[in-house]
Amino acid sequence: EYLFRIDLGIDTILFAESLRAETGDFPGRMAAATAMNMVLIGSALSMLDQRPRRWPYLSTEMLILPALFVAVLAIIGYVYGVLSLYRISAFSTMAAHTALLFVFMGAGTLAARPLRGLAALVTASHGGGLTARLLLPLAITTPVLVGWLCWQGEQAGWYDPAFGLAIFTTVLMVMFTSLVIFVAQRLDRINAERRRAARLIEIQNLALESIVLGAPLVRTLENLLIELERLEPDMLTSILLANEESTRLCHGAAPRLPAAYVAAIDGAAIGPAVGSCGTAAWRREQVVVTDIAADPLWENYREIAAASGLCACWSTPIIGTGGSLLGTFAIYYRTPKYPEPRHYHIIEVVTHSVAIAIDRARAVQALIQREADLEAAQERGNIGSWHFEFGATRGRWSKQMYRIFERDPALPVPTPEEFLELVHPEDRETIAQTFSPNGWQQQELRRLDFRLAPPRAGLRYLSSTVELLRNSDGQPVAMAGTVLDITERKMAELGTQQSLSRLRELSRRLTEVEEDERRSISREVHDRIGADLAAVKLNLSLIGATLPADMPDAVERRLTDTQSLVQSAIDHTRNILAELRPPGLDDYGLQAALEMYAEII
Repeated sequence: EYLFRIDLGIDTILFAESLRAETGDFPGRMAAATAMNMVLIGSALSMLDQRPRRWPYLSTEMLILPALFVAVLAIIGYVYGVLSLYRISAFSTMAAHTALLFVFMGAGTLAARPLRGLAALVTASHGGGLTARLLLPLAITTPVLVGWLCWQGEQAGWYDPAFGLAIFTTVLMVMFTSLVIFVAQRLDRINAERRRAARLIEIQNLALESIVLGAPLVRTLENLLIELERLEPDMLTSILLANEESTRLCHGAAPRLPAAYVAAIDGAAIGPAVGSCGTAAWRREQVVVTDIAADPLWENYREIAAASGLCACWSTPIIGTGGSLLGTFAIYYRTPKYPEPRHYHIIEVVTHSVAIAIDRARAVQALIQREADLEAAQERGNIGSWHFEFGATRGRWSKQMYRIFERDPALPVPTPEEFLELVHPEDRETIAQTFSPNGWQQQELRRLDFRLAPPRAGLRYLSSTVELLRNSDGQPVAMAGTVLDITERKMAELGTQQSLSRLRELSRRLTEVEEDERRSISREVHDRIGADLAAVKLNLSLIGATLPADMPDAVERRLTDTQSLVQSAIDHTRNILAELRPPGLDDYGLQAALEMYAEII
């Protein structure tokens, strides 16, 4: 339309005739202010995520703020009816809808990056951001509104311009003074809340520090509640601990509650209508009673609560890491009261800290009990345990290790070199190889029997089972094991071996005695009985030869039978001699004796 001077009506398609630019010949021509704002906002959008190196101070905000100023100036001109504010020349008027559009575009461009620049300042959670959010809307709208009202009064003839200016100044002074006071009070409340939150964090840190240092659970809970009640003087607090069966709540800590009330609720049963604490433990959820006198949950404890001056009680269950019930945390007030947001934050912090304290206390107690059981078992079995990391100077010993090695428990665990001094010199080489990761090869478990050095209460025998520990890469990093005093067993084994040796010696001596006796008997039988039988046999033969031929048959048969009996006696005697001691064993040796014995058999 500007180039060809033709009115196509483009500017009247969406808007009324009254909003057209008053240029006459060029109804569609863009105003100079509009064109400038388009350039500024377009440049700001192109620089949204970058900053020119040659002009480091040229940022998106420096381009958006002039565009917003021009747009707001035009809007104020429309509001006040002052043409000079929104029309630079006769042909450069910025339309009202265009000015509003530029305001939204500028604000949207600033908000596109909320973590940077002015948007980050306005949206910040600190005092500066809060002040900006409170003051900016009022600082923009209040002067415009007050000025417009004063201008309307002047136009209506209610007062002259001087009086209107005085009213404008006074109203602005009062409004901004009130605004400053309001913001100061708001900031003071915020600072108080932040100080309270910071103090609550300090209380939590003190409790956690007490837990880490291993302070008793009751002392930790008492100190936590004492500091909490200093932070909230109107608040009375208590912690009840659940028993192992989760059927009753026992007193844990209650710094300022009356002793009679504490005694009355100590050991209270967990149930669906047992005050605030018993009910909260039963439901596993928070129970808020704002008026004890009128709440049915307190029917059994209403009188003692009234006598103690307690009117409100909010109880929250304390749940452990495994979902188990650990106890309850209760807040009391002496007047009926509803919880505020800060109370819920306090409850969350306290229950979390108390859950950590109780879990750790129970874990430590269980660990102490296990260590005591292990120590008792080691003492009964005379077994010690140890752990050593390669490259470390000293390892770890159980108490029984000190007893086994007769070492003062006040002394530190011996170094590998000091440990070798405790071992018998003949066994040190094997122990030294064990302390080196290179001496293990592919073994994972090793059993060692060694002796202590002689000066240590006589000769002592120990047996150690050693396990090699590796990291995720398979490299040996440490070793651990047990040591068993086997002196009594070893001495019994040595006694058994000595007895066996003596028994073998006695058996050998007995065998020798038996052999000597066999030899003696064999000689007696051979030299005496054998010779006599041979003489009898010879005499019988001579008698048979001298008898007459006509000797009776009966006599001949008797003589023959007698010779047979004598020969049988000789053969039987020879067999007995062979069984007692083979002939020729002493004179010709074992082989000849075996051959002779085989011939006899």
